[in-house]
Amino acid sequence: MTLLTAWKFHRWALERFLAVCQELEPEALTKDLGNSFPSIRDTLVHCFMADHAWFHRVQGLAFTRPEAQNYPSVQSIIDQWQPFLEQWETLITRSSLEQIIVYKTFDGAEFNNSFEEITRHVVNHGSYHRGQIAMMLRLLGHKPPATDWILYSRISQGQTQ
Repeated sequence: MTLLTAWKFHRWALERFLAVCQELEPEALTKDLGNSFPSIRDTLVHCFMADHAWFHRVQGLAFTRPEAQNYPSVQSIIDQWQPFLEQWETLITRSSLEQIIVYKTFDGAEFNNSFEEITRHVVNHGSYHRGQIAMMLRLLGHKPPATDWILYSRISQGQTQ
């Protein structure tokens, strides 16, 4: 699977989850469900923060860490996230996959990885947390969206909707 295909899958799966989460009542969105990030909203903001941080790191740009309380609704998260999703796709098409990115973690440790490794990490990170959100949706009595790779592949090839 190409890096661009992996990214498009990440975006597609995320957008399906965001659509379901937009239907939640505010109380359900912020309910503490005992997860690594207590609520669906907090998990979504964590994922946005991670995409946001990596987007800035690969370009050598400074950034501030988003705080969950600054995002009262799913739409407020989407409004901030959507530009990064689009711009990251452009970065993939214009960047050298082997380019080494030197960056610092939030605790100040310095590391280096290729652009491809970082982008694949972002995709994998999103999949991991979408699984957590799926579990939280079920705990709240909601059905999570189907986001299997094979479904994305079928839809992308026009085999199904």
